[in-house]
Amino acid sequence: ENSIFATFYDDEAMAVAETEDDTRFEIRLLKHQTEDKKDNLLLEVQRKSESTITFHWAARSILKSAQGIAVKETVPRPLAVSLIPLPLPEGKYREQIAVSKEIENIESLLQKDRLDAN
Repeated sequence: ENSIFATFYDDEAMAVAETEDDTRFEIRLLKHQTEDKKDNLLLEVQRKSESTITFHWAARSILKSAQGIAVKETVPRPLAVSLIPLPLPEGKYREQIAVSKEIENIESLLQKDRLDAN
């Protein structure tokens, strides 16, 4: 289940939200006026603490919903990882190094607090 608890602040057009894994973020509605005096509504979602993976899932879901796009995805859950390395056959050693490098690249992208990082 993908539950988000939120406290709404109508006077400030914002909400402070929290997911089941304690990821906290703020949602703000902002009014923007274009050069031709046309009003636009901007939606900002900003992570405050905890999981970047959960935040990216929640932010994308919120932004898609704001555009009227149905969201059916679930929060990605981390895979169970063994802390004890298993012995690998000799031919698998290079593959393991390549996979390790890819995981490091993914982790560095997840550390960036940007939607376009992944």
